[in-house]
Amino acid sequence: MFRKETRTEAKRELRDWLLLANQLSVPEFQHCITTFTNWSTEIANIVGENISNGFIEGSNNKIKVLKRISFGFQNFRRSRNRILSLI
Repeated sequence: MFRKETRTEAKRELRDWLLLANQLSVPEFQHCITTFTNWSTEIANIVGENISNGFIEGSNNKIKVLKRISFGFQNFRRSRNRILSLI
């Protein structure tokens, strides 16, 4: 689906995949099918765009690691400044 040229083609490919997944009647797919159906427009809109959420995911991971290793620190201001220096 993500290799398609246009959003219309991507939506068609996603719709075809959802129909195929629904025909298989695999219980584990039902939640996935529902989610993909509800978000199909948004999923198809990413086709043709050159964007990534990698920076945000990396920042969130660094903050979580820092929170984990600094458990028990009593100076909130220092912890806050250290988090802000990572971003």
